[in-house]
Amino acid sequence: MYIEKIVIEGFRSYQGPITIGPFHPGYNVIVGRNGSGKSSFFEAIQFVLCEEYHKLSPEERTSFLHEGTSSRVPSCFVEIIFNNSDNQFPGDSKEKIAIRRTIGPKQDQFLLNKKRITKEEILKLFPSAGLSARNPYYIIKQRQLLEIVNGTDDMRLEQLKEIAGVSSFENQYQEMKTLLHPTVFYLTRDDLFENVNRCLRQKEAEEQDMKQYAELKKQRRLVEFLLSEMELKKFTSLLTKAQRRYSEQSAQLIQAQKNLNEVEEEISKLAGKINGTKKEIDLAKFNFRELITKREKFLINQKNWKINLERLLENISKDREAQEKIEAELEQLAEDIDNRNAELIPIKAKFEAQEAENKKVTHNFAVAEKLQKELILKKHRKKLFKNKEERDTWIKEHMQLLDKKITESEKYKAQYEKELEVEKGKKPEFKNKIQELEDHFKSQLTSIINYERSLYERKNKRSQHQKQRKDLFEKKNILEEELNDLNHELKKADQALGVSKDVIMGLYSVAKVLDSFKQHEVEDNYHGMVVDNFSASEDLNTAIEMTAGNRLFYNIVESDEFGMKILEEMNEKKLPGVVNFLAINRINFKEQNYPADDDARPLIFSLQFEDKFEAVINSIFGKTLVCKNLECASNAVDRYKLNCITLSGAKISKSGDVAGGYKKNYKSMIVAYKARSKILEKIRETEEELKGIEEEFKRVEKETNENLTEITKLEVKLIKANDIQKNVGEEIERLREQLRDVEGNCEETEKIFNDFATDLEIVRGNKGNLENELQQDLLSQLSDEDQRQFQEVNDLIVELSCEKKKLVDQLIDLSSEKYRVEKLVKKEIFKKKKLEERLEELKVGIDKFNVELRMTKEEIEEIKNKIKEINKRIDEEKITDLVKVKIKFEEDLKKKLEIKEEILENFRALNYSVEELEAKIKNYQEELASQKEKLNTLGPVARRDVQMSCRELNERLKEVNASLKALENINIDVLHQFEMVTECSEDFKETHEKLLEDVEAARELMQIVSENKTEKICSTFQDMDKHFNRIFKKLVPGGSAKLIMKIEGEEDRYFEDISVQVIEAGNFTGVDIEVSFNESYEECQVLEQFSSGQKSLVALAFILAAQKCHFTPFYVLDESDYALDPEHRRSFAKLIASLSNKIQFISTTFRPEQLTYANEFFGVQIRNKVSYLQKISKKEAAAFIEN
Repeated sequence: MYIEKIVIEGFRSYQGPITIGPFHPGYNVIVGRNGSGKSSFFEAIQFVLCEEYHKLSPEERTSFLHEGTSSRVPSCFVEIIFNNSDNQFPGDSKEKIAIRRTIGPKQDQFLLNKKRITKEEILKLFPSAGLSARNPYYIIKQRQLLEIVNGTDDMRLEQLKEIAGVSSFENQYQEMKTLLHPTVFYLTRDDLFENVNRCLRQKEAEEQDMKQYAELKKQRRLVEFLLSEMELKKFTSLLTKAQRRYSEQSAQLIQAQKNLNEVEEEISKLAGKINGTKKEIDLAKFNFRELITKREKFLINQKNWKINLERLLENISKDREAQEKIEAELEQLAEDIDNRNAELIPIKAKFEAQEAENKKVTHNFAVAEKLQKELILKKHRKKLFKNKEERDTWIKEHMQLLDKKITESEKYKAQYEKELEVEKGKKPEFKNKIQELEDHFKSQLTSIINYERSLYERKNKRSQHQKQRKDLFEKKNILEEELNDLNHELKKADQALGVSKDVIMGLYSVAKVLDSFKQHEVEDNYHGMVVDNFSASEDLNTAIEMTAGNRLFYNIVESDEFGMKILEEMNEKKLPGVVNFLAINRINFKEQNYPADDDARPLIFSLQFEDKFEAVINSIFGKTLVCKNLECASNAVDRYKLNCITLSGAKISKSGDVAGGYKKNYKSMIVAYKARSKILEKIRETEEELKGIEEEFKRVEKETNENLTEITKLEVKLIKANDIQKNVGEEIERLREQLRDVEGNCEETEKIFNDFATDLEIVRGNKGNLENELQQDLLSQLSDEDQRQFQEVNDLIVELSCEKKKLVDQLIDLSSEKYRVEKLVKKEIFKKKKLEERLEELKVGIDKFNVELRMTKEEIEEIKNKIKEINKRIDEEKITDLVKVKIKFEEDLKKKLEIKEEILENFRALNYSVEELEAKIKNYQEELASQKEKLNTLGPVARRDVQMSCRELNERLKEVNASLKALENINIDVLHQFEMVTECSEDFKETHEKLLEDVEAARELMQIVSENKTEKICSTFQDMDKHFNRIFKKLVPGGSAKLIMKIEGEEDRYFEDISVQVIEAGNFTGVDIEVSFNESYEECQVLEQFSSGQKSLVALAFILAAQKCHFTPFYVLDESDYALDPEHRRSFAKLIASLSNKIQFISTTFRPEQLTYANEFFGVQIRNKVSYLQKISKKEAAAFIEN
C-alpha cells in the first residue's frame, strides 16, 4: 500500500482543486522555496491521518481555510488516494482507497470511497493498515527530531513503550486491579457473618406459630379452589349454551343480513336503473332535439351542395362547349395559316426576283448616268484647258484623287460586307433563343397548370383534415368525460375496500413503479396481489377476509431483491403509501397435517390457485379451519391446535382468543375489490382508446402540417413559376424586338454595301476613261467613238429609266400583296396562340371543376348517409318505450321496498337477540377469566376427595377464616424470612469461597500480564538497539551507537547481563543514547555533546529503527535533512533509497543530495498567495534548489 495521489482544495495556501501525483511507490522528493507551500502540503497529510488533528474547534477549522486576495473560502477538503493492490486496508477489495476530509466553520466529515464514515471508524481503520500509535513516526516533523534527542530518558522510555505496544498490557492490568479492589474489601467484612447468624436464631423461635397458621391457610386455599372450580364449570356450561345460541342466531342474522344486502342491492340496482332510465329519457329527448337540429342542418347543407353541384355541372358543360368550339377554331386556323403560307411563298419569290432585278437596273442606270456626265465633261474640256499638257496634268491629278477614292471605297465596302455577315449571323442565334424561350414558356405554363391543380387538391385535403380533427376532438371529449366518471367511481371503490388510505396509495405507487420497469422484468418477477391469485366461493368471502385481513393486498414477488428494487424506486420517486411484499424465495413451505372432520375443513382446500403460489397461500390460510358454528370451532381449536373460523367470520385462535363474528353493515372487501378491478379494467380500456384517439389526432395533425407545408411550397412554386413565365414572356418580346432591329440593320447595311459597290465600279470606269483620254489629243469635239458611246449611253439611260419605273411599280404592288398576306398570317398565328392559351385554361378549369365535382358528390353522399343515420337514430330514440320501462322499474322498486321492511323487522329482532347474547357471552367470559385468574392466584393444591356442596364449602370457609383471624397478629412472613435468611447464609459462604478463588486467580493473571509487558519491552528494546546501531552505521560509516536501559537500583548495562524474570516493568526508569562518530566505542558521547546535525542523524536512526520493529507502509519527511552536512545528507538519501524498495518515502527538502537517489520529483511555487505543486523533472528540481 502507498499514497498514489493527493487532492487539495481550499486548504491553507492551496486554492485548488489541485491533484498532486501520481506518487512513486518508492522515493519522492518535493522541492521549493521557503514559504511556497511545502509545509502546507505536509500539514494536509497530517490533517487527514493524524489523530491530533481530529478534534478541532470552529476557530481552528476556520484557520485551515484558504484566504487569498479575496475572502476566505467557505470550506476545504484534502483527499488521499491509496493504492491498495496488496489489500492492506481490510474489508474492501478495491485497488484504490480514497479517504477525504472536508471541514468548514460548522462542518467536519470524513468520506471513505465517497461514503460517510465517522472519526471513530477511521481511527479503527488506520491500525489495520499499519498506521497505528505503535509507530507514530510515519509522519516526521522537524520538531520531532529535536524531541527525540533533546527529550529526557523517561520520555524515550515512553516512546519505546509505544513502539512495543504495551499499552494493552497496562490497560488489562489496571482493569483487573480496579475490579479486584472491591472484592478484597468485601472479603474483610466479618460483621456480615454475625448479622446473618443472629437473624437466623430469631426466625427459628417464631417458626412453631407459623406452622399452625400455614395449615389453616392451606385449608382455606383448598376450599376457595373447590368453590372456584364449581363456578368455573357453571360459567363454562352457561358460556357454551350462550355461544351455541349465538352461533345459531348469528347464522340467522347473517342470512337476514345477506337477504337484506341482496334486497338492498336489488333496490340499488333498480334505483340505478330508474336513474339511468331517467338519464336515458333526458338524453333521448336531448338527442332527439340535437338530431332534429343536425338533420335540418344537414338538409340545408345537402341543398347547398346540390346547388353547387348543378353550378359545377353547368360550368363544366359550358367549358366543354367552349373547348370544342376553340378546338374547331384552332383546326380552321391551322388550315387557314397553311393556305396563307402557301399563298405567300410565290409572292415572296416573285418579290425577291423583282427586287434583285430592280437593284441591277438601278446599278446600271447609275453607271450610265456617270458615263454620260464624264463624256459631257470630256466634250467641254477644250474650253477648260489651253493645251494637252495642262489637261494631262489635271487628268493625272484627278486620277490620283480617284485612286484615293477607290482605296477608301474598297475599305468601306469590305467593312460593310463584314458587318453584313455579322448581322446576318445574329439572326439564327436570336431565332434559336426565341424558340428555346417559347418552349420554356410553354413548359412553365404546363407547370403552372399542374401546380394549380395540385394546390386545389391540397386545399381540399386540408378541409378533410379539419373535419377529421373536429370529429376526433369530439370523440376525445366524450372519452375524457367517461374517464372522469370512471375515476370518480374508482375513488368510491377505493373507499368501499375498507382498508387504510396508506394501503390504497401503496397500490397506486406500486403500479406506477411497475409501469417504469421493463415488461419482461415485471412478468418474470411480479405476480400481483394475494387477492388476485386465488378464487373461492362467495360464501367464504367473510372467512377469507377475517383470516387474511390486509394481507389480501400484499404484493407477491419472485424474490426479495425485486421487492427491494420496487421499494428503492418508490423512495427515489418519493411515492406515498404502505407496501408489503411476500417473496416466494423467502417463504419456507411445510406440509400441514389436517384432520378428517366434516365440521372443521381446512380453508385452503376451498381455494383455487396455481401451484407456484402454494407456499404464499399456505403461509396465510394454511393454519385455519372453517367450521359451521362457533361451538364446532371451539372444539376444533382444543383438538387440533389450529386457528378456526366460522362462515360468519367469528375467529378463535389456537391460543383461545375469540374475535370477529357478526358486523353491522359489513361489506365484503373481495366483492369491493372485484368491482374496483372491473372499474380499473374499464379505465385501462378507455385510456387505451383515448391513447388511440390521441395517436390518430397526432397522425392527422402531422398530415395536416405536412399538407400545409406542401400548400406553402406549391404556392411558392406557383408564384415563382408565374414570375418565371412573366420574365420569359418579357424576354421573348425583347429578343423579338432585337431580331427586328437586326433585320433592319441587315437591310440598311446591305443598301450601303451596294451603294459603295456601284460607286466603286463608276470610279474605276472614270479612271479607265481618263487613262484612255491621256492617250488622245486635246480636241474641240468628241471623237467618233466617244460620240457613238455618248449616243448609246443616252439611249441606255432612257431605256433603263423606263424599265426602272416599270419595276418600281411592280415592286410596290408585290410589296402590298406580300404585306397583306404576312399581316393575315401573323394575326391568325396570334389568334391561334391566344386560343391555345384559352384552351389550356379551359382544360385546367375543367380539371378543377371535375375534382370539385367529385368532392361535392362525395360530400353529398356523406351527408345522405349522415341523414340516413340520423333518421335511424331518431327512430331508435323511443322515448315512449323508455317511459314504460321506467314505470315498470318504479313498480318493482316499490315491491322490493316492502320486502325490505319485512326483512328489516326480522333483522332488528335478531340483532337485538344477538346483542343480548353478546353481552351475556362477554359477561360469562369475564366471570370465567375471573375464576381462572383466581385459580391461577391460588395455585396448585393437594386434591382430596371432598364430597361437599357449595353451601357446605362456604360454611367451612367461614370457620377457617375465623381461625385465621385469631392468629392475625403473628408474623406471617416468618417462614419466608427464615428460608431467605438460611439461603442467604449458604449463598454468602459459597460466594466468600468463590471470591477467594477469584482473587487468587486475578493476582496470578496480573503477574502474567506484568511479566508479558516486561518481556515485550525488553524484546523491543533489544530489537531497537540492534536496528539503531545498524542504521546509524549506514548513516555514519565507521560510527557506532547503542541504547542504554536505565533500571531502578541497577547500573546501566546491556540486557544480555540481566534476566528478564528478575526485572519488573515498573523498574525501568528511562532510555539513554550513546553514539560515536568513529570506530572507537570508548569515545561514545552523550547527546548533549553533539551538534544539531549530529543530533538529527541520531534521531533519524532512532525513527528508522522503530520502523524495523513495527512496519509502516510509507513515511512523510518534512525537511529532515535540513541540519545535516553534505556528506551525511548523501548517506541519509542513500539509506532512504535502499529502504524505498519496500516502503514509500515522500520527503520535502531544499538540499540537492536527495535528488540523486529519488524516483519522482515535485516542485512547489506560490503566486498571488496561492501555492501550486506539480510533477517536474530531475533537472527542473535541481534548478529549483540552485535558485
